[in-house]
Amino acid sequence: MHLKGKISWAFLFSVFGVFLTAPTVSYGQGIPVTIDASTLVENIRFYNPISGRPINIGKISDKTVTGFELLYATPGTGDISEVAGHLMLRIKLNNNPEAEANHEENPNDLVISFLADTREFQSINSAAITPKQQCQKNWFNLVDGNQQDLHPMHSIVQSLKGLTGGLDTRMDVQSLAYTLKVYTIEEDRNLLRYRLNLSPQQKINLLEHLAFLTHHHKADYYFFSQNCASILVSVLGKGIKNEEIARFHPIISAPNSLVALLVRRGLAEPVTPGFYSYRKKGYLAKKILQQKISQLEEAHPTLNWPDASALKSTHIAKRKKVIQNIAHLYQNNPTLYQQTYELATWVQEAELAYSHKDLVCELYTSEISAEAREFQQQILHNLSANRSNTDFIKHVKKDEAIKNLGGLLERADYSSGIPYTKLLSYSLGFNRYHTYKESKIGTHENQKTNLNFDGVLFHQEMGSPSSLAMQRTSRVTLGRLSIDINASDETLKLNSFTVLKLSKFRDQLGKTSGFWHGTSSIGFGLSLLDIHHHENEKMTNGRIAGAELLYGLLSSGFNEHYLYAASGINWDWQKLPTEDKTTFHTNTGVRPLAGIYSLITLNKKRKIQVRNQIEFSPGLGQGLSRQLSANAKINYRIGRYQQHLIYLNIFAEYQRHDFNTTALTDFSESKIGISVEINSF
Repeated sequence: MHLKGKISWAFLFSVFGVFLTAPTVSYGQGIPVTIDASTLVENIRFYNPISGRPINIGKISDKTVTGFELLYATPGTGDISEVAGHLMLRIKLNNNPEAEANHEENPNDLVISFLADTREFQSINSAAITPKQQCQKNWFNLVDGNQQDLHPMHSIVQSLKGLTGGLDTRMDVQSLAYTLKVYTIEEDRNLLRYRLNLSPQQKINLLEHLAFLTHHHKADYYFFSQNCASILVSVLGKGIKNEEIARFHPIISAPNSLVALLVRRGLAEPVTPGFYSYRKKGYLAKKILQQKISQLEEAHPTLNWPDASALKSTHIAKRKKVIQNIAHLYQNNPTLYQQTYELATWVQEAELAYSHKDLVCELYTSEISAEAREFQQQILHNLSANRSNTDFIKHVKKDEAIKNLGGLLERADYSSGIPYTKLLSYSLGFNRYHTYKESKIGTHENQKTNLNFDGVLFHQEMGSPSSLAMQRTSRVTLGRLSIDINASDETLKLNSFTVLKLSKFRDQLGKTSGFWHGTSSIGFGLSLLDIHHHENEKMTNGRIAGAELLYGLLSSGFNEHYLYAASGINWDWQKLPTEDKTTFHTNTGVRPLAGIYSLITLNKKRKIQVRNQIEFSPGLGQGLSRQLSANAKINYRIGRYQQHLIYLNIFAEYQRHDFNTTALTDFSESKIGISVEINSF
């Protein structure tokens, strides 16, 4: 789900104003028996993004191709088009003997992706671009967007075209080195890897199909249903002659859901470690540094080692104390030169967690890194005065250690979760509904039993049980509908309708730090058209649009347990009858929001999860009610039936509305129920 080029916040507000049209794909009238796969790099010149020197890719054939991988770029925060991730195909080549001899990933491998062709909008805006330095990092370029952002009107037009098939897709071919530069450095995103398990003949067929598409690819682009991921998976299915994969076109094509499909079919399997963003490398380095300090404390308990918790602070002064304490230890204990030298190396690596390498004004050497280097130079100077050389300083294999720890964490996540995502899931159940009304003439209670149907196009919980979640610290609900059927009179009533709810923290090894550690624990949330109907009161209450700031409080590994708070502002709408039931009030206004949300996971395989939330929204002015809501839900994974994953959900909900006028009746309602949830993908 990737639009090539930056787009402004206006994108999101145009996303849901368009009906999704059925996509069409055309690849021509057949594939020749043999095609020279070297057409994949025909008329393309590749350069090393660091040295700028040209790269000789060489001939592409079944003899030079050693395998294929899917690369999944995890969601980013730089632009709204990064919200769902991006899927690419890596072609592994044997054209780099030096990388092979050093057991390194080949930077000369090819990476193929299918992108929305937005070059017309970039050319429209190019004349308006003025040099401008962006030195502050912000979510989705909401504040002080950079010079690459489109004009709002161009962004809206581009977005509408992307939704309705008004854009073509183009086949993009890059080197792995360039791809890593773009995603892991410029966009601060991780690339997760999935090996494709193909037979020798399937590899040949896929190569021929890709070569054919270099001149014959034609497909319209639809942001939801026919995007970077679905087109690539369709190409893969056609290439290996797997009709089930080739014809899989869900109305919502989330990249991670398509990867999950391939994993479940045995066509793909995770490869660890992935390619990590510079910031994730910083988080991994912090974890390694904390472990090494703990080991040294055990080995030398009488010494005053630095406080490892200071590494989490966003305050430079607190982190600087760590390297100052390390230097002080060395001065008092010169025999610990190797240990303190190594700690200083890890301090510099840990500083990547607080860098912004995607900004024009990035300072690549922080105060802390500079002080750590000066300290290391001091050690080398002191040792050189006493010895002929400094070979006794052992090389710190930091890259290897980061990969080992990252791979260990990835494997633990994969083994704990399940290869399903909640794409096109639905649930059936029943609930006991109770309302309590307070009016001038007394109180009134009502109870009834409802059957319930709940369907969602795409849903991901924060701390999802999926091993292929977009990120453990994000929540997405896209296109949800809930309907109640009264068991007594069999009337069908709308219960709720949601277009979009999104909550996201910046991922920190699958968890978030506490709010006392600074802005690293701040997340962002938004919602569009979240409508609820209260049938007993004939009232419809909903959120037209809203935005929230999230504050991480507690989080365990992989976010399997968490506690966070939220505050925000919503533009709400409310329609309800007057006391005589003859006319209706329709009010719109602003409601502040305060909430607390938690998750408890009770099984190592994430089989049982308990989710709770409490929200309070006072209505500003006379129109809107003051709203208090709370709910709790237990998800129990029953198991698989054929290709479906089955959950049992037990839930309880409470909601109260108080009005600031005597013309309207205060009321509360509660539900308790049970449902069976079915997930196909």
